[in-house]
Amino acid sequence: MTSAAGFAARTALAVIFLAGCRTPTGPTTRPAAGQTAPSLPLSARQVRFSIERLGSVAHDTFTPPVCSPDGRYIAVQVESTASMEFRIGLATTSQKRTQAPGTNHGTVVVFDISGPAPVEVRRVGPDVFLGREAVAGGFLIQEANGDGSADLGVLPWIGAGADWFAADGAWNALTAAGPDGSIAWSRRSLGSDTVDIVVQSPDGSRTTIDAPSGSALLAPTFSTDGSQLAWLRFNDGVLDWTCRRVEPAQSGVPRIGQAAAVTVGLSDRATSRAAFQAIVPLAAAVRWGTSEFLLADPGIGRLVIMPGITGKRRLLPPGTRAAIQLADGRALVLQGGRLSLGSDPSANPTAWTVVLDGDWAPLPQACDGSTILFRADGASLQLARLRIESEARSSSSSSTSNSSSSSS
Repeated sequence: MTSAAGFAARTALAVIFLAGCRTPTGPTTRPAAGQTAPSLPLSARQVRFSIERLGSVAHDTFTPPVCSPDGRYIAVQVESTASMEFRIGLATTSQKRTQAPGTNHGTVVVFDISGPAPVEVRRVGPDVFLGREAVAGGFLIQEANGDGSADLGVLPWIGAGADWFAADGAWNALTAAGPDGSIAWSRRSLGSDTVDIVVQSPDGSRTTIDAPSGSALLAPTFSTDGSQLAWLRFNDGVLDWTCRRVEPAQSGVPRIGQAAAVTVGLSDRATSRAAFQAIVPLAAAVRWGTSEFLLADPGIGRLVIMPGITGKRRLLPPGTRAAIQLADGRALVLQGGRLSLGSDPSANPTAWTVVLDGDWAPLPQACDGSTILFRADGASLQLARLRIESEARSSSSSSTSNSSSSSS
């Protein structure tokens, strides 16, 4: 196994990124520019945290779960038989034409995790796959059809059925939401080798980013402030990352700029499996700060913070497998087999505060300030809830204090 392929395989479950708390009034909300930095540097603060074990649930061993904005519910892919090619749209010629019913089988279960143990509250299937994030009204899902097409919708955490927004006989997948309610996803017509991107504004108006013939534009992602849109392009072994500016809509139709754009080459020897492993485990939209993005770069086997259209990229320390940004600007980072808290995820890990030993990956911070953690354990996921608070350090104290912690 090459180093790049090994990196992708190692990150197959643990890597998930997202910043901030999402509310029912819109898909995502984040701290405003200039308000993300803590009032004191981390080294000058006491850190207190508590960890509550929530039990374990069944899991398909690969797909990251999605948590509700209030931290009460978690959606989990409990089983999946979908092929790698189907998940990212790189199907073979025969797969593009037809697939037998049940070929792509998946079941998603929603658990209530507000009590002492997870309680199942809804189950959907038999051909349903978990999307990359929660949005207003629920979470994103994909439903496979027997002919190789796939539909996209939003499923409420409990109660009503899905609200389908892409059910046009094409393969649709890899959806992300913007802060104003816009959504973007990858789309391939059946029988085609080309995967385009569709961007839909809150009023339902759409525009298409056309891919070069034979290319696949995958996993579109809005920046936190909605000013930029980034995606991966895969074609004949070449994998690169592109970011463009989102311009004001005209007559309700969203516009993606051409002039202000940047493309970064990631690998010229990528396989469809490498592209799959680089995309699907990232799950939630990989946003950082106001207009930066987190990316698993298979070419160098490292996680990097991409600056968007302008700026310089930052490498995260070797062995970093997951990172999220908290509402106060700090970061939770899974690196070296332990979860740590720091002010800068690209800094030396020795400057971080260890929170928990073991390969615990964080989900997006909930609106109540807690963070759901998950760890793979065979065909199940162990779940825990982390709460962090900081206090200004007194003049007589220089140590970091933990109100509660756990090891693996």
